[in-house]
Amino acid sequence: MKNTIAVCGVQARIGTTTQALQLVGYLQMMGYTAAYVELSGRGYIDNVRKLYRDVSLSGECVSYEQIEMYRSVVDIKTDEVYDFLVKDYGSMSETSFNRVSFLEQDIQIICGGVKPNEIFKVNEILKIAEYHPARFIFSFVPPDQRDGITKLMTNRADRTFYANYNPDPFVYDATMNKSYRQILGKHLNGVSGTERKKRLQMMKNTVRYRIQSICANQRARVIVLIIYTVFVACMAVRVF
Repeated sequence: MKNTIAVCGVQARIGTTTQALQLVGYLQMMGYTAAYVELSGRGYIDNVRKLYRDVSLSGECVSYEQIEMYRSVVDIKTDEVYDFLVKDYGSMSETSFNRVSFLEQDIQIICGGVKPNEIFKVNEILKIAEYHPARFIFSFVPPDQRDGITKLMTNRADRTFYANYNPDPFVYDATMNKSYRQILGKHLNGVSGTERKKRLQMMKNTVRYRIQSICANQRARVIVLIIYTVFVACMAVRVF
């Protein structure tokens, strides 16, 4: 396990779990191995199992839409190596919130909002020095209000980001690519390049094997030849 990402919200229902799952999706898209760990105690993973049909189980690992989820760090097998663990700490307002553990993680992300009952919670957190290195993600902020919020964040402006509305946390929102890249920064470059190269080489070997299998099959060669002939004919028609 190379890097840990801690995600929490200034209060409940502020998009914390969505951001945690989206980060896992982003990391997977970038070629890293990542898993979601629920530390909020709200039973989110159990509810996923109840709601969705295509959920698979492997030991203590619950998988849905190619995202692997655990209820605790201790549930992860010792031989299961992830480049990143994204830990969902839930709401900071809950008495069960583990502040010490949250601050021990490599990257800390705090989710907030700008509604009256949300912005004052954010302001309280900004006054606590230990949270100064944290990145802030604001949810549900209209585009025309974002510049104003960024200015209010003063010396944290470069660590302030905005998430678009996303009703399904398991469907990755590609508009967040730039934000996540900036949030993770050097931690992306610091992950073992050797492991990524191994995965890339495995993909290349798989493609090469499939090509060789096609070439070794006479029927497949005929089909490929027909497709190629039709393609060349179509291109010739377009040229002339």
